[in-house]
Amino acid sequence: MRKKECAREVNGVDSDYRQSLILNDGKEEFVMKIKLVAVEIVCIALVMMGCATLHREEPVDIFQRTQSYRNFPFSHVWSAVLRTVDDVGFTVRSAKKGVGLIHAEAKSSLGPGYLPPLMNVVIREENGRVDVNFHIELPGQRNESGKRRTLARRFFKSLKKNLNRLF
Repeated sequence: MRKKECAREVNGVDSDYRQSLILNDGKEEFVMKIKLVAVEIVCIALVMMGCATLHREEPVDIFQRTQSYRNFPFSHVWSAVLRTVDDVGFTVRSAKKGVGLIHAEAKSSLGPGYLPPLMNVVIREENGRVDVNFHIELPGQRNESGKRRTLARRFFKSLKKNLNRLF
């Protein structure tokens, strides 16, 4: 009888021990899942913070200049500006005569590692005069006011020549 009781106790202890192991394994699994979720959240947060800090605005050097022309109609100035854009080394990307807007990109960049300059020209007719607003951007460059002014001078000099030659 004693042997049977001892066997039951051992069996009872064994079954209790087995149950506690199973319960502990379940708790450990649950704790591990919580830790994994926490690590995933931290990783996502770090990636998001990294993305936010990696996004930097590229410096853009912008220059704008306007000149008025009294003796020329809008259509003549429009034609002369299109020709001038090509003369100063730019390619027209879009031209909307109805709103007087020309967007152009330089045929080449200002040097290795630079994006090509961008040009916007807005032409408006008001009170018997046609205003030409020249706007140049040098993406990725700072303090290039000399290059901007040179491009503006070249543009308006060529425009004057084209207006006088064409009309």
